[in-house]
Amino acid sequence: MLESVTKEFKSVLTLHYDETDPALVKPVRWCQRNIVNMFRITSETFIERTLEKVQKVFMGFISILALPVAYPLAFVGVSIKLIRGATTAPLQDSPFEINHQKLANENLKTKSKEVLDRDWNLSRYFGHVRVMNLPWDEESFQKITDPEERRKRVEDNKARWQIVTESLREVGCNSYERFSSVVGINLPERLWRRMDHNYKNFDRSTPEGQKKFEGLSKGQTGCYMSHYRIVKEANENWEQAKADYAQIQSQIDTPSNESDLAVLNQKLVEAQERIKKYSSVLILEDDNRFGRVLDPVKKTYTLEKVGRVFHKAMSELPLNYEIFFLAACPSHLEAVAHTPHIRKFLDGVELNAYAVHSRFYKTLILQLEKIETEEGPLTAVDKEIPKTMPEAHVFMSAPPVAFQGGFKSSLSQDEKPEPFRQWMNGDWNNSLLTAV
Repeated sequence: MLESVTKEFKSVLTLHYDETDPALVKPVRWCQRNIVNMFRITSETFIERTLEKVQKVFMGFISILALPVAYPLAFVGVSIKLIRGATTAPLQDSPFEINHQKLANENLKTKSKEVLDRDWNLSRYFGHVRVMNLPWDEESFQKITDPEERRKRVEDNKARWQIVTESLREVGCNSYERFSSVVGINLPERLWRRMDHNYKNFDRSTPEGQKKFEGLSKGQTGCYMSHYRIVKEANENWEQAKADYAQIQSQIDTPSNESDLAVLNQKLVEAQERIKKYSSVLILEDDNRFGRVLDPVKKTYTLEKVGRVFHKAMSELPLNYEIFFLAACPSHLEAVAHTPHIRKFLDGVELNAYAVHSRFYKTLILQLEKIETEEGPLTAVDKEIPKTMPEAHVFMSAPPVAFQGGFKSSLSQDEKPEPFRQWMNGDWNNSLLTAV
């Protein structure tokens, strides 16, 4: 509940001011930071009781005060209501937001089935695309003493990059950025030692069991740090773009001449595009593929109908989504039906392909930053992210439009390559899809 209240308090702050107004940006951000910090160190019980008392006082005042005083108090009451569970949705025609519903409906109306299957518009539905991939240089793996093993690691990373980018091209995406993933073995021992929640799966009384356990702990810590840094970078770029926009807007209000005004207007447009770019991020792991798995062992798949399903899912995805999974494994299947091509996600996760909206950046950062700010035990990132989901707007494509596999897992100590794996692949037999 504490994390939910913190998130909603931030929503209230961002709801009631114009982020492009330089006179408001700094003071409101100062309040935002301090309120968030206050809520993070305050007990859950105290917050609940305080909200109840404020609401009671508000209702008492409303009944006895004159209208001139009641109006500002009504504003407080609305804010309390927002804190208790309402969420803010983006303006559909905002120049700073991507209206994926509008774009998807246009695509579905104007493009053929064949074009929809081979052009998914990933870089238009989402502000930018980041693809995780481990380094290509042997120097990054110097802690591996066997030169041949280092060489194999680098070759494997390059092969993964080649195939994941080929998969992106298959769905018409040529605009993406490579994120050089964090190498777990290079992290301080005091850090990866904290990732000990999987100890029951290993016999650590033997040298072999202990080695495998430590290898998994290092890999999961590097994976955790990589997902965390991608979201953190996206948020930093988004905040910087908004600050740039506000600064340029203030200069436009007092231009020295028409020439300066033209230059400033162009810079304003560029800043606006940067805000839109960093308004959401599609995060892909390098074992991600797009399509529908036909035979997981033979590693066959198809793109037929999959692009059409994806565009339909984007036309149904709520505008106020916070996380959207292109493929995932929910824990509560009976409770997630939402629309024909969208499921509401309550718990469970799969991180090979998911999008995060800027309105949820800070919530995820607050959940994951413990790797830098605390000293206690860590759990794998696919166990941490679900902790934010119960109160969030999290959805997944139904059926899934992405899958993973085909390589030896970078986290597992098993030398055998994994088969193609697509959770909830049975959704493709849904009768709703026969007309796709």
